[in-house]
Amino acid sequence: MRDQENPRPSDEAGELEEKVAELRRAVVSHAVVDQAVGVVVAYCGLAPDAARDVLDDISRDSGTELRSVSERLVRWPHEGRLPDELRRPLEAALDRRRGDTP
Repeated sequence: MRDQENPRPSDEAGELEEKVAELRRAVVSHAVVDQAVGVVVAYCGLAPDAARDVLDDISRDSGTELRSVSERLVRWPHEGRLPDELRRPLEAALDRRRGDTP
């Protein structure tokens, strides 16, 4: 019988499969956030770094995970309307950003 320092091959395989699944989720999440940055850049005319800050603000202000905010923003051009629970935090984040600009 193997001890904790030398796990069974099936245990190692399971751990590796779990890590691969986590990495896949991270890649998908990162891609949708990047797409949402593009939506904010196109809609607001901000630089990508500033657009990412806006997404972070929306996520914090709405109490919604960044990935969920991003998914909804990416659907916005196709649906034609941004739900109020995201529109308000978006407008607030943009107003704050405009206030930062001389």
